[in-house]
Amino acid sequence: MDLGIIFDTKLDFSQHINSMVSKAYRRLGIVKRKTREFSSENALKVLYYALVGSNLEYCSIIWDPNHRNKIEIIERIQNDFLRYLFSKKNGIYLQDISSSCLRDMFNIPSLCSRRDVSCVLFFYKVINGSIDCTVILSAINFAGPARSLRNQDSFPNVYSRFIYIDRFSLYKFYKSFNKISGELDIYHMSPTVFKSNCFQLLNT
Repeated sequence: MDLGIIFDTKLDFSQHINSMVSKAYRRLGIVKRKTREFSSENALKVLYYALVGSNLEYCSIIWDPNHRNKIEIIERIQNDFLRYLFSKKNGIYLQDISSSCLRDMFNIPSLCSRRDVSCVLFFYKVINGSIDCTVILSAINFAGPARSLRNQDSFPNVYSRFIYIDRFSLYKFYKSFNKISGELDIYHMSPTVFKSNCFQLLNT
């Protein structure tokens, strides 16, 4: 374990994710038990982000999973909270309401998209010197201009028949940022503007 992250020989962070999910469910249970008399949506959100969400996003750039089943296991925790929030607001618990509908209703993005944003923001800070790490900066490959500049990606897309290539945060950054690179200037936008636009484009 290093800084609260559990490493394993396969670097798929299964043990860390399982431990994190168990802890998050325990904390969510506490939130539910202690807020039975609460009616404020904002207060419930603050408690969720402080006690549960913070645990689910801590150092996510390291352990961010690429397997669908692990992504869904983590997402279920927030979906559970959203259904609880819906029941508190409307006085009825609906099991069959879609998670995307609940996220839109309460303006809470998916945890997966928040991890994408965190990854892009981390490398934005490295590239612009807010995070001083020459080792990481020297590992970043910038895409050279092609003959046609139309739909030109800012960074190379890495393709491999091995799925583990997506476990590396640098390659995840390439993939995530290239999807929105036509809308953002990673070199000249201020941190505040870049972060705001990044959330709008990547949060789903």
